Amino acid sequence: MKKKVVYIFLFLCVTFLHAQQPVTIQLTEKDGLPDIEFYDVLEDRNGFIWLAADKGLYRYDGKTFLNYTHSEKRGLSVFGLFEDFKGNIWCNTISGQFFYIEKGKMHLFTDLKDELKGQLPEFVIHNQHLIAFSEKGVFKINLTTRKRDIIKDRISKLPYYGYPFFYEKQLYFVLSNQIKKISEKGTIEDVFTFEKKMVETKNNAFCKLDSALFFSSYFENRQHFFVKASPSAPFKSIGIPQQLVDKTIVRVLYKDNLLWFCTNQGVIVCSWNGKELHYKATYLSSEYITKIIKDKNNNFWLTSLRNGVFVMPNIYVKKVGLQKNSGQITAMESVDKTHLVFGTTEGEIGVLNKETLQTTSFPLLSSAKVSQIVYNEAYRAVFISQESQSYLWNLNNNTLTTTPYFTASKGMAIANDNALLNASYDRATLLINPFSDFRISSKELSFQKPRFISDKVSFSVTDLRMKRAYTCLYSKVEKSNYVGFVDELIRFDSLGNQTVIRHKNQPIFAIDMEETQDGTLWVSTFKDGILGIKNQKVICNYTTVNGLLSNQTGKLKSDGNQLWLVTDQGVQVLDVLSGRFKNLTKNEGLESYAISDIEIASNQVFLSSNKGLFVLDKENSFKRTVQPILYFTGVSIQEKDTVLQSEYTLDYDKNAIKIGFNANGFQSSESIVYHYRLLGLNDKWLSLEKGIDFVRYSSLPSGNFVFEVKAVNHNGIASTPISMKLSVNAPFWQKWWFYVLVSLLFVSVFWMYFRVRLKRAEKEKQIALEKAEIDKELVFSQLENLRSQMNPHFIFNALNSIQEYIVTNEKDTASAYLVKFSRLIRIYLEHSRESEVPLEEELKALRLYLELEKDRFEDALEYTISVDENLDTFSVKIPSLFLQPYIENALKHGLLHKKDNRILTISFTLNDKKDGLLCAITDNGIGREASAALNSKRAYLHKSFATSANAKRIELINKTRIRKTTVTIEDLYDENNKAQGTRVAIFIPF
Repeated sequence: MKKKVVYIFLFLCVTFLHAQQPVTIQLTEKDGLPDIEFYDVLEDRNGFIWLAADKGLYRYDGKTFLNYTHSEKRGLSVFGLFEDFKGNIWCNTISGQFFYIEKGKMHLFTDLKDELKGQLPEFVIHNQHLIAFSEKGVFKINLTTRKRDIIKDRISKLPYYGYPFFYEKQLYFVLSNQIKKISEKGTIEDVFTFEKKMVETKNNAFCKLDSALFFSSYFENRQHFFVKASPSAPFKSIGIPQQLVDKTIVRVLYKDNLLWFCTNQGVIVCSWNGKELHYKATYLSSEYITKIIKDKNNNFWLTSLRNGVFVMPNIYVKKVGLQKNSGQITAMESVDKTHLVFGTTEGEIGVLNKETLQTTSFPLLSSAKVSQIVYNEAYRAVFISQESQSYLWNLNNNTLTTTPYFTASKGMAIANDNALLNASYDRATLLINPFSDFRISSKELSFQKPRFISDKVSFSVTDLRMKRAYTCLYSKVEKSNYVGFVDELIRFDSLGNQTVIRHKNQPIFAIDMEETQDGTLWVSTFKDGILGIKNQKVICNYTTVNGLLSNQTGKLKSDGNQLWLVTDQGVQVLDVLSGRFKNLTKNEGLESYAISDIEIASNQVFLSSNKGLFVLDKENSFKRTVQPILYFTGVSIQEKDTVLQSEYTLDYDKNAIKIGFNANGFQSSESIVYHYRLLGLNDKWLSLEKGIDFVRYSSLPSGNFVFEVKAVNHNGIASTPISMKLSVNAPFWQKWWFYVLVSLLFVSVFWMYFRVRLKRAEKEKQIALEKAEIDKELVFSQLENLRSQMNPHFIFNALNSIQEYIVTNEKDTASAYLVKFSRLIRIYLEHSRESEVPLEEELKALRLYLELEKDRFEDALEYTISVDENLDTFSVKIPSLFLQPYIENALKHGLLHKKDNRILTISFTLNDKKDGLLCAITDNGIGREASAALNSKRAYLHKSFATSANAKRIELINKTRIRKTTVTIEDLYDENNKAQGTRVAIFIPF
């Protein structure tokens, strides 16, 4: 009764995964596949894949399908691909035409339409002859003379069915109920006759098994197999696996002790031990497979009669079919040698039998994604974390209890057998001793659907750090915990002490961690590759520089001293002792690089991804890659395609060239990186981005160059570099005759130049003398300005004022006046050393001067100084000792003669164009006419030369400048035409 219950449960919960298949890629219209009905496939010596299809002959270079046709070709379909000793590809048509491809073109060799009358013959190229097998006989046509012969046989009444095959330098074929061969003399000899007389065989196929010759044929409503152990041994019948008895066998391929039978119901694979066949597997059982080959990169190509072309990159990487609608696998964990527990995006838990690849599955209480699964072997307990719930699965009594302590876990690890280290979105915790109620059972584990119980599991919880964490690990070597937080990688010892581990004094952002047998802790990172840590120090760092496919790494899994790691460019295995990598990419059969988890079981490796669950043969999954074969695909000059040559000569004004190249191979763009250089311009190898297969030079300099390019696959194997010579003609101005002409012209120009230069030198000398004279006069002018500032009358008046203050016992006033006077004298002396001073300095001097004059005027003087707020008085410069003489004139000649209401206004503004300074000095004095009349009467009292000195200085300054300094004096009148004062407007350009 108990067994019946188990069977019923298995019927409800188990999905049999017998549908495991090698990863198979179907080429479709998206890949450029031109047809769906294919009859033959062949790889030539250069790595091109040739396809005989219903729509014609095609060549595939790893990217594009190129069609070959001929103007005299009748119909589209071609058959019977064959490569001759020259590397030419042959094919034939059902209408009796035979073609060959040479130097990229299809040529018609012969037309046997009248002889064959619609029969499709098998043919080979042998000893400089095309040999075709047909119902009309065996045709032998010389490749050079094209002379036709028919090889006769004593049983000439029976049709020739053909199926030729080379074995030990002999050409074997089938003639109705006999196997025959063509001798070196060209005669037909009997090899084997079937026991049944006059039996008509069909679906005949030959294959070489090591040193033996294998033959299969269909008669008496079943398949028959025969083996010829050696050239001298007879054919003997051997047993046939039941799966092949009623199949239509089209062709047979023998590789690596496996026979691949192309049948009307897929590919059937059998092993060969030298004596008998054993059935192994059936692939693509719904397809009619017409041919299978294994290319130089160990890819299996399968052509089908109705569904296009299939490629198996790696028969040791198999995809396991999961139950539909169960979601993607997000986490896996081995629980013993036989079983593996996994969780999905749909909230289901499954148990996979690693040997039978059967699974039992059941839903959790929530349909949220399962984020983490960890197994404690000591207590036979499985920890399961969902985004919204967490569980403890007791395998001893098959119960599942809920717990809130590790919900939405980012990482979990068993620590010291009785504790759980947990990394979550807001903290890292240590859950201690949840197994107090566990009773260890000696019974074999049962993975039936568990019984849900409502009890809550209790833990002793220790928070290690309140910070978002991504991953964690318990080091069995150090007996310590490692946690990768959002900001740091921290080690926690048994006492809870923390050690922050850094790399090059920078924080480590860990994604996953593993510990290998040698005691190294390995950390995968977002962008820094993987780090090896010992004694809390980084001892090694693997990046793309030293073997990593990408610096963006993910999941890690240790296997002794082997470290399996995931990057965004493939899966790699690192031998931590030797530092060598082995790579698994899409070329090796991976459908996706989005690997969510890795589990290793004996000689198998399980990978879960967004494309499903994959099982790998740990030792045989790594394909042996060969050296790429590289060739040029085309050249375009000035954006126009040209004939492909080994050498090009370009004109100087037509020197833009694009060079294309390719390394054949399935998905070569995923694994090949091209390196190039242009000798004569740059000897250093440069790398192109993956998928780029051309180099463009937009403007080559003149000279001779050699363009070299090589292809490097993902295992670091480089092709032999190929080269192309490039010559760029020099322009006419680099020709010898041009140099002679230029030399003559240069001599003439030099003579003219020399004459002009002498004249210019004389002129420059004259200008320099004039400038020196001007500078000299400017110095004198500046001294005159200083004299005007320091005139005896002003000094006398200032000293008289000081004396008066002293006599009247106004000591403080005298002292203040003396300070101002001394500061003014100091400023004048300082300004006398400079040709220009900042406006701010000039304003200081003017304010001191006016303060002193105001004291002399006994406060009967009102003055204002206004400055435009847009003026930067510190950066604007004016000639030194320049403004004061004009202000002095306003005081002494305009305002001094007034008794009261003396007003002086000074303003500084920008001109309309804002490219110069406007200074306006306005007084309300008696005017220039009245002042001149008074001064004429007492000229003997005061000689003023300040104005004339400034005028001369302005004249000198303007000689060296394009934009001129100007001074405008304007008399002011009231409405009765009475003098109201004077305005002096001074413009100083910046």
